[in-house]
Amino acid sequence: MIRSGFPFFEERHNAIYDVLPYMEPGLCLDIGAAAGQYTRLIRSKSPQSPVIAFEPFPGNIPYFEKTNGADPMVTLINAAVSDEPGDQNFFVGSTVQGAEAGWEALKGFSAVGHLVSDSDDRTDKIMKVKTVRVDEVVGEQVVQFAKIDVQGTEHSVLRSSRKLLSAGRIRLIFIEFDGSPDIVNELIENDYELYDSEYLLVPLREDPDLGGWNIFKDMVLSTGRTAFRAWPKSQTNTLVEYLEWFAAERAKIGGLFNDLVAVHRSYAHEFEMAAERARVAAAAR
Repeated sequence: MIRSGFPFFEERHNAIYDVLPYMEPGLCLDIGAAAGQYTRLIRSKSPQSPVIAFEPFPGNIPYFEKTNGADPMVTLINAAVSDEPGDQNFFVGSTVQGAEAGWEALKGFSAVGHLVSDSDDRTDKIMKVKTVRVDEVVGEQVVQFAKIDVQGTEHSVLRSSRKLLSAGRIRLIFIEFDGSPDIVNELIENDYELYDSEYLLVPLREDPDLGGWNIFKDMVLSTGRTAFRAWPKSQTNTLVEYLEWFAAERAKIGGLFNDLVAVHRSYAHEFEMAAERARVAAAAR
């Protein structure tokens, strides 16, 4: 089943990071680190936690190093994560040109790069990047928190982490979800409890149907598209019905994403206690 995360996260953007101060510190992973803002956020929320960050796109590395380069607790691996280590094709559909509202300072940055197959014919925007497996990088360590945002190849990241997942050695995962059943099935099969968080609506239709949503923030993405942060007015939490609902809403809107929170069953009670403490602290501010 998919549990509603609204009672814990409410209308707070990226509220999962507010939970980190109330958790035991430990190794954290930032997979798809981009310009490094979330690595820095993890470090600010949990100062005793080291972070291993993974980012393959050369255009993002100067920004990451500017943001985190002086932090001895941060290790940057200039590679993508995949269950097939070696070298793979990496497609970057667009980069910030410097005129996008709110993104002017990140010229050359891209948040949309992702691994593609060898048969992809968009050769003018494809480069070769190194790929690594999470299991091999982390080894026998325990991961307290892992953020995974890799533009559609999240399941490959999970497959590269199967030793860790099967042993319950990644306690808390924050993973971008586009409706793929493979992601939720992989997590559930490895004894993870799933919660949704705020949804990102990216209308690709001329007249999108947003009637089923409580929208609390609008924004402009690095691609120049307008997007909305929202929670559904109603939804089911059974897995099959949730996936059907997600697919139907995605068809209405064009682009729909959610960062699922996956908590290993052995850690679920501690997570809910930490999340509630974070909610109470936020309400008091």
